Parts: sequence; structure tokens; C-alpha cells
Amino acid sequence: MEMTIGSLKRLIAESIGETFKHVGFAPDKTNTWYTAKEGKRKVAKVFVATYNYLPNSIEFSFIFQLFIPEIDEERKKLCIAQGIDYQAGPTFTIAEGFFYHKLASLSPKHKNAFSHVIKSDEDISSAISDANDIIKKELIPQLVSLFNLESFQKWVSRNMEIVGSSPLLLPALIASRLSSSSDFLLTLSVIKSDQYFQSLPESDFIKKSVLDYENYYS
Repeated sequence: MEMTIGSLKRLIAESIGETFKHVGFAPDKTNTWYTAKEGKRKVAKVFVATYNYLPNSIEFSFIFQLFIPEIDEERKKLCIAQGIDYQAGPTFTIAEGFFYHKLASLSPKHKNAFSHVIKSDEDISSAISDANDIIKKELIPQLVSLFNLESFQKWVSRNMEIVGSSPLLLPALIASRLSSSSDFLLTLSVIKSDQYFQSLPESDFIKKSVLDYENYYS
């Protein structure tokens, strides 16, 4: 049976609609994006890409953008160095694949939420229901919490395992959220004190990135 993109589109529209306003579809109708505003200022955009690479499967990823009022050359350099797409606007794009494969790690009960074997209409409904639950109850609140520096620091402290599973997520968040080197170093100290972070091997991308940033700003 053929998986329909339309079902996933409706799911995402319903899930994100309360926080992110739907603003359009890509020409091929397989991608869509949503924006969130703080007053009149646009503060974030979620670009949702959907795929049917394999028969009877749904795969989709998120690209999350934070819009900030001003950007300096140093932050641009940090973005470029980490392979983060900097766009005029100004915008930082958090790595494609945001919560892509690892989104299910948010909750044990969602272990297979994005790898359902589709054999019937009931299986499709189950997959969409699980995905909807994650997006609405776990992903969106976390995205919203990132708009605030204090809550961002708490989020990093609580969710190092999730952050660590997305290679460019942490550097992108840090580069786009912090306004001064003192704030930056403070947040790095919070991250470094995290037990999960300390358990990472020295070769881990996230660990190396944090230490590189610390050396850069110290």
C-alpha cells in the first residue's frame, strides 16, 4: 500500500498549529514550514521535510531556525566553521535532521514511533498517532522553551543525551542563542558539569565542539 504525504501533513498541521503558524508548502508538496512569533517579531521557523524513500514507510525531519535581531561577524564565523547554514534575515539554521533518527529517544514508549512496519490502515494510524504525540507533547514545548536564555540553559542541562545525539544541534543552539562571551562560558560550564557529557569519549563530536568553543572564547 502507498503511504500518503497528505496524512503526515495534516498531522503536523494539527500538532504545530497552536504554536507555529503554517506558512506554506514547497512546490513539490512534500515539504512544509511553520513560523512562531513573539508579539510581531518572528522568532523561529520549523521546516518539515517528509520522505517516502522506502515502500510503506514514513520518514520526516525537522529544520529549526531561530531568528535573532542582530548578528555579528564572530557568530557568522562560528556558524560557517560548524557547517551551520547562515542565511540573510538574519537566521541560523539548526542542522538538517533535527530530532530525525533520535527523536524517539525522548521517551521509551516512543521507541519505535518512527520505524513502524506498515501493513494495514491500522498501522498507519498507529504510526501517525505516535508521531503526533511526540510532536505535540514533547518537541514543540522544547522548541518554545529555547526562546528564553534561562530556560535554554535548563533545557541543555536536562537534555544532554538528546542534544548529544544530534551532531550539530548543540553548537548551533549556542551560536544562535547567546549574546556575550560570559553568557557563553557560563552555559558551557553547565554543559560540562552534566554527567552524560562527562561520559562521552574524547573523540565525540559534541564534546570536541564544546571544548573548542571554550578555548575560542576563553
